[in-house]
Amino acid sequence: MDVSPGNTAGSAYAAPVARLFELGMIPVEDRREWRDYVGDFGLGSDHVADLIRVARDESLDEAEDDKLLWAPVHAWRAIGQLGAKEAVAPLLDHLRSPAAYDDMVSEDFPTVFGMIGPEAIAALDAFFVEDDVEEIALTMLTSAYVEIGKRHPESRAACVDALQRFLARDDDVNPQVNGFLVSALLDLDAREALDAMRAAFERDVVDHTIAGDMEDVEIAFGLRETRSKPRRKNSILERLARLSDRAGIGRDSAFATPRSTESRDSGPLKRVKIGRNERCPCGSGKKYKKCCMA
Repeated sequence: MDVSPGNTAGSAYAAPVARLFELGMIPVEDRREWRDYVGDFGLGSDHVADLIRVARDESLDEAEDDKLLWAPVHAWRAIGQLGAKEAVAPLLDHLRSPAAYDDMVSEDFPTVFGMIGPEAIAALDAFFVEDDVEEIALTMLTSAYVEIGKRHPESRAACVDALQRFLARDDDVNPQVNGFLVSALLDLDAREALDAMRAAFERDVVDHTIAGDMEDVEIAFGLRETRSKPRRKNSILERLARLSDRAGIGRDSAFATPRSTESRDSGPLKRVKIGRNERCPCGSGKKYKKCCMA
């Protein structure tokens, strides 16, 4: 086994999967550039089952060894590079647990599904309309459709169609989710979805703080040059800004993720994301996962 004497978690796996337990933290500046897990470690389709086990092992989140905390991240990145369609259902099942969410899950899972490609769409469609799915999962998976549509242009139409259908739902979908659906359609330059977006805004079921309002959509698509009326006050953004200041989280920190759209009043909108192992912004001094996240 290619693991250190003090690292026993990896001993349950044969090399090369065991080597993932020794890689440790991915520096912030390197997180957008994924290493070649398949080439560097000789991973293949026969390792997918073990990679799924590592990716879904929530016990690693409680490990004192920082290297173990990062083993699932390396595992699901390898799954994406392998294009392992058999991992779609287990990874979606992982998202059914509120304990599954942290900043790396939110950042990476859309890319993983994008790498897997069109084979993931049907499962994503079914998951999105399930009852009692965490809203954080729905907002994150809107980006998965964007990743699939951009990486696999032949699947773009299917992704746009799914996003439109979700936006047209008249049940109790959170307006924030609809805001991210609009953002995803903008990312895909889905002009064919204009009517669906306009209808959602007219029903007043879209959070304007995510991607703006319908006038912002029309400006993004070049259908108008300027606004005809002022925007609503972005009270949610102001509240998040106060939380960021209280926690010492800057707009350019590792925990602020830029959205694809821009506020013409104050520059790019930023969505504050706090890692589950970071200090809670409420000021308690506890880890986020042990405080407000719980």
